[in-house]
Amino acid sequence: WGFSDDGSIRFVLQNSENQRALRLNLLPDGSAGVTFSDSAGGNRVVLGLLSDGTASLVFADGKGTSRSVHSFSPSGASSVIFADRDGITRSGLGLDSRGRTLFAGDVAVSAPAEEPVADSVPTDAKKR
Repeated sequence: WGFSDDGSIRFVLQNSENQRALRLNLLPDGSAGVTFSDSAGGNRVVLGLLSDGTASLVFADGKGTSRSVHSFSPSGASSVIFADRDGITRSGLGLDSRGRTLFAGDVAVSAPAEEPVADSVPTDAKKR
């Protein structure tokens, strides 16, 4: 464990080959994250909580490229985003803070994974 120059705290567990297996980060702004790594030490799963209360779960491929992101904001908006092997967002599904369904198919934008649903088009699906 240790402290970074920015005041963040990091706790790391390593496997038998001294590769990072699990890392816990606590940032000065109150954000926290747990990163799970594969046997080679590559980041594969990240569970995060931002200081504004947004929770996210990120899955990465063996190269460390984010391929799927699920997030939930304090306002009630939620999304699931899928990216191609280059990390480019290709599809997403979500609900805005009013519960309105949003869908983006083959959006091919290189925006951060948390943003594509905002660029998507409401489906105006009828409530059941």
